[in-house]
Amino acid sequence: MLIPERVRVAAAGRVALACIVWAVFASGIAVAQHAAEVPALPETITKESVRDLLSRLSDAQVRNLLIDQLSFTAHALRAHRREPLQ
Repeated sequence: MLIPERVRVAAAGRVALACIVWAVFASGIAVAQHAAEVPALPETITKESVRDLLSRLSDAQVRNLLIDQLSFTAHALRAHRREPLQ
């Protein structure tokens, strides 16, 4: 049995709308999660101080700390790659 064209178009429209709603919802969650304050890292870090710090943070704070560190590392790597090799 063939599905009529208008039914397929309507179904595709509903799927597209659902994807847009999900994307907006997911981006709102990401923005809301990044609002959690992350304490400043100490100048000198040991394994023990890292474990102590992470044990006192919420999941959102740990996630934000990881995102910040990964962003910093990515920017530093990009800047390093743009410099000519010596």
